[in-house]
Parts: sequence; C-alpha cells; structure tokens
Amino acid sequence: MGKKNYLASNSWPTDVVLIDNDIFTIYSGEPPLNKLRGIENNQPCWIDSPIQAPKLKAESEKLQRLSEIATTIAPLQDAVELGIATPNETLRYEQWRTYRVLLNRLDISKAPDIEWPDRPAEL
Repeated sequence: MGKKNYLASNSWPTDVVLIDNDIFTIYSGEPPLNKLRGIENNQPCWIDSPIQAPKLKAESEKLQRLSEIATTIAPLQDAVELGIATPNETLRYEQWRTYRVLLNRLDISKAPDIEWPDRPAEL
C-alpha cells in the first residue's frame, strides 16, 4: 500500500533498492548504542555515530592506559608499603601515580582534541 501512495503522488524515488524483510526488520528498529543507519554497497548497515566516535575512542584509550597503570603500580606499591622499595622503585611509583592523577583529570568530552599526559619513561 505504501508504494501505491508514493506512485499516486509521483514521489516514488528512482533509486529504490529492494531489501528482504529480515534486513528491513533489523535496520528499521532502534540502532545500537552509538550507531546510526548507513548504507554500504546499496544495503543498510550500522555505522559509528560521527558525534560519539571520537569520545568513545578517547574513553577506550583512557581505560587502556588506566589498566596499564594499575598493573604497573601494584608491585611498586607493595614494595613501598612493605618498606623494601629501592630508590628507583620509589621514584617510578611516584611517577606512575602522578601519571594516573593527570590521566583522571582529562576532559574526555574534548575528544579528539585531548592532550594526553606523557607515559612515565622506564628508568
């Protein structure tokens, strides 16, 4: 019935591509989080939301860095708390903690224009 109405009003698009009902069902509903309906090879598909993509990438980068920090700090923290840290371990512990603070202060909403803090150098 829809096509008849378009034809009657002379508004049926000339570039229509027919798709099967399964594809229609998938792509006529709500898109997944941070996705939009797009077209690839004349077929519907989900594409990254251009508004969210930089922010999501930055959040992922931040989480990855925080994970690395946690893994690196744990044995250093143990040595410091047990009073058996070498001067090098104490220095590295402070550098990694500073890095973590600076990383947590980042405003991810400014992505992709974020000035990431430098990762501490290996001593």
